[in-house]
Amino acid sequence: MSFHRFYFTAPGTHVDSPWVGLSNYRDVFTDPVVGRAFLNIGVFLVINVPLTVILSLVLASALNARIRFRAFFRAAYYLPYITASVALVAVWQFLFGTDGFVNNLLGSHAPDPSWLVNSHLAMAMIAFFVTWKQLGFFVMLYLAALQNVGRELYEAASVDGAGRVRQFFSVTVPGVRPATTLVVIYAIITGANLFSEPYLLTG
Repeated sequence: MSFHRFYFTAPGTHVDSPWVGLSNYRDVFTDPVVGRAFLNIGVFLVINVPLTVILSLVLASALNARIRFRAFFRAAYYLPYITASVALVAVWQFLFGTDGFVNNLLGSHAPDPSWLVNSHLAMAMIAFFVTWKQLGFFVMLYLAALQNVGRELYEAASVDGAGRVRQFFSVTVPGVRPATTLVVIYAIITGANLFSEPYLLTG
């Protein structure tokens, strides 16, 4: 990496390129806008990552059981992940826009300003949107991980008197720990690189 500032000029024109050292980095890290951007990323990740892990694991555990229409529900949860973000944003705008379905349903109880342009609600709404969009992918990861958790562990826990909740925390959660690590890392990386969804949702 060069530490000089370069200028685009006509051929044959000489322009000084002064030595700037690390001043570019100093300018970035002392810029209040950059600081605010990092804070926004932190707030987003605090909401999005735990929500993604908890919801995807709970849904994967439910879909791993022998329930009716299991294939349909698996496809339904995965569909938003493979759908274009612009189409999903249109759905979200229809629901939570200023004249959206939710506001019309709430009437006078709707927030003002609306959900996606409210300084107190917009970040949470973006985090919920991203969680909903990516949920299907993480559910599939957990479903794959659950295949490696032996049924005999659940049977042993049941014999010991553990109910479904106890089995979830004592057998399922430890059994999918490697998958949880992968989900957390992936959610942090994608969340820290987020751009199009907030831009499209908030205009």
